[in-house]
Amino acid sequence: MLDTQDIAIEALTCYSIIYQSIAHIGQNANTIYKVTDKESNCYSLRIHLSKNDSMESIWSEEKVIHSEMI
Repeated sequence: MLDTQDIAIEALTCYSIIYQSIAHIGQNANTIYKVTDKESNCYSLRIHLSKNDSMESIWSEEKVIHSEMI
């Protein structure tokens, strides 16, 4: 199984961000990484690993995806 940093690196391949560094900055229900690109722009990347599959289908709804990107 991939750890959350491996998942973060894989997730970044879906975006046009060429990262220079990924730093773990916190964990509660989510794992949060600070991503810095080659131009020193900083981003927050949040990964949530569900412990309960009963809510998984909600994460594919467009309005929920959009709410997480704001």
